[in-house]
Amino acid sequence: MRYYLVPGAHHANFGTPAFAAAWDSLSVLENWVDGGEQAAKPITTDMNYNRTRPLREYPTWPKYHAGDPNMARSFVCTR
Repeated sequence: MRYYLVPGAHHANFGTPAFAAAWDSLSVLENWVDGGEQAAKPITTDMNYNRTRPLREYPTWPKYHAGDPNMARSFVCTR
């Protein structure tokens, strides 16, 4: 089991989420179950603002480090 938090996404809140995540988690899950291929540093795209964020396995979290804050590569994995 893997648990990924989507940074900036609101779950069960009213109104429009701040982050509209687009990540094909079903295909990732199928590849893992059927082929043993685990997701390696998955990235999601925010469809509202055309920005990317790295997804990290809980309990780690992507934290902004340096560079363009709209790009996943500008984040590091932290606890």
